[in-house]
Amino acid sequence: MRKPMLLSLLFLTAISTMQCAAQSKKAVVQKVRLDDNPLLANRCSSNDYLDADWIDDQTLLVRFVLQPCGKASEIKFGYTTLDLQGKTIAYADSDAGTMEPGPNGAILARNGKKNVQLRDEHFGVIKTIDCDTEKCGAYVSADRTGFSVCRTYYKSDCRYFRGSKGDEAKVEDFPEGFSDLDINQRDISSPPGHVQYAVAGDEVWYFDDSGHLFRSVSGGTPKTLPNPASSILREDCDATVSKEGRRRFLSKCVGGLGDGSEWVYYFQRYVLYDVPSHKVLLKLSPPDSHGVKMTPDGSHLALVKPAPLGGRSSLLIYYAP
Repeated sequence: MRKPMLLSLLFLTAISTMQCAAQSKKAVVQKVRLDDNPLLANRCSSNDYLDADWIDDQTLLVRFVLQPCGKASEIKFGYTTLDLQGKTIAYADSDAGTMEPGPNGAILARNGKKNVQLRDEHFGVIKTIDCDTEKCGAYVSADRTGFSVCRTYYKSDCRYFRGSKGDEAKVEDFPEGFSDLDINQRDISSPPGHVQYAVAGDEVWYFDDSGHLFRSVSGGTPKTLPNPASSILREDCDATVSKEGRRRFLSKCVGGLGDGSEWVYYFQRYVLYDVPSHKVLLKLSPPDSHGVKMTPDGSHLALVKPAPLGGRSSLLIYYAP
């Protein structure tokens, strides 16, 4: 049993690699230098960790962890914001709190039991919300126009804020709800066990249990869409839909071959679609990454590639016109 499995592994790995290479030639790809940030400039050759996500269509928030270069050094971690050309806008160390993309092109910084702060791309503080005596969490609304600050263990006990200044709001001001909260979610009728993604008007896309992708308009007959991310293996698929600008759909399918309790082959495949034409624009099969992230307008993708066997991670930006 082991020999056929290994042959399948080699075959699938080769196909995955060829798909990724072929598609990369058709895309506009830029490798971003991170060394403009003085906190990153002296990275050593040991393992580092990078993660990147978009705070708007033009700006990336990069989180990094640097391993010690020697016995006398310490682990360092912090954040930097970059433009589309990879130029450093600002940087901050861990004292600023735990940061993630926020609403309206801003950043949410959590300081444990102390507070949640709304910050701009230069890490300047726009608004501070105290957590009182409870540790609190911050959650961005599905439409990215506001956020909530909730008691960590009671997600129904939340305060809501909206707009570029974080003005106080009500839960009713967010009809699309919060993707990370189980409250006020917009209910889209779906086949049992399937999540539907509203892509335009009355058109929805969804995956079946085998990872096949379908589209349906106004509840009509489902039509099959090409899904290069699907394979003969069982996988789990989900997707991100652009919120503005270009109408794009980024699917992600993960799966693999298992041998007992361990993976002998694991894959993750991403496919970017143009919604109006239903065409595939880009396929990525990164052998190891922290995920592919899409700008809110669907024009750019960001991919962090960890360095194999130690070394420096790299950040790639894909442009899909």
